[in-house]
Amino acid sequence: MLFAMQVQILPRQIQKTILAPIMQQSIEVLLLAVTELNLSIEQELQSNPLLEINEEAPAAPDSVAKEAALYGDDLLRFSRVSLQGQHSPDDEILEEIPIKIEFSLEENLLRQLRIELCNPFEIKIGEYFIGNLDEDGYLKTTCEEVAVALGVADRARIDRVLKVIQGFEPLGIASRNLEECLSIQVLAARPSHQNVCLAIIADHLHNLGHKRFPQIVRDTGIPLSEVKAAAHFIAGLEPKPARNYRPIRSSIYIQPDVFIRKDDERGYYVEVSREGVPSLRVNAYYRNLLGRANLSGKDREFIQEKFRDATNFIKSIEQRGHTLR
Repeated sequence: MLFAMQVQILPRQIQKTILAPIMQQSIEVLLLAVTELNLSIEQELQSNPLLEINEEAPAAPDSVAKEAALYGDDLLRFSRVSLQGQHSPDDEILEEIPIKIEFSLEENLLRQLRIELCNPFEIKIGEYFIGNLDEDGYLKTTCEEVAVALGVADRARIDRVLKVIQGFEPLGIASRNLEECLSIQVLAARPSHQNVCLAIIADHLHNLGHKRFPQIVRDTGIPLSEVKAAAHFIAGLEPKPARNYRPIRSSIYIQPDVFIRKDDERGYYVEVSREGVPSLRVNAYYRNLLGRANLSGKDREFIQEKFRDATNFIKSIEQRGHTLR
């Protein structure tokens, strides 16, 4: 028995929640942290000519203004108290604690140095080397200059300390040139075609950079397949060992969205952080343009659209404050 396939259109009832654009925007603004909110405001100010910062708005909430009046001209004392918040004698004083996000290149290398070396003077030599690395992790000084600066007559000792540092992570650190940087990484990886890689790095790096494989084959006598395999491996090495460590942000600080404060009248209450968040308004000039009879339809439509966007964005920020409270 054969069954024929047929296409039919059937009515179907579905319950589906659809949020209005203003509600979607309010939810998006609500989820933003203070720093992200500032960035969003800056982007809106650049894209919407009807939106502007209200310079006439008070810089601080009434509660903060009252606190400022209590301290008179002692602004330094007021700033300290404002940053700490209001606490009763029984409250635990919590300081703003930085969150360490990563170690600098120098910190990382110094830790490895103190693990590998025990001699205090050799550690001093290593610290001098680490202090003379450029942004890419290459050594800016020579062993001769280090010997003169530290008064070391034993040149072999300086070379030995440098070799130790060059074996640290990231591989290739403290190299004096690109060839040495790549060679160190090849020796550490020990690929099957190690000698071919070292030969190309030592004498044919310029040709390799321009992919002149036939020229390398003619100069070295190495088969083309091995040259290409070595080139592929060398391309995966890191020419700038300090790349993942530069630039570095030593620490970041938590910026709260709300403060829990206490006073004698209201007890504990929630205050939404407005630090760095400007007060916004619709530009009066563009608002007055809408009342002109000679305004073209295209201009009127544009201003009305931007006017709606500006008012909705301002309402979303206000709604964010009410929701957080």
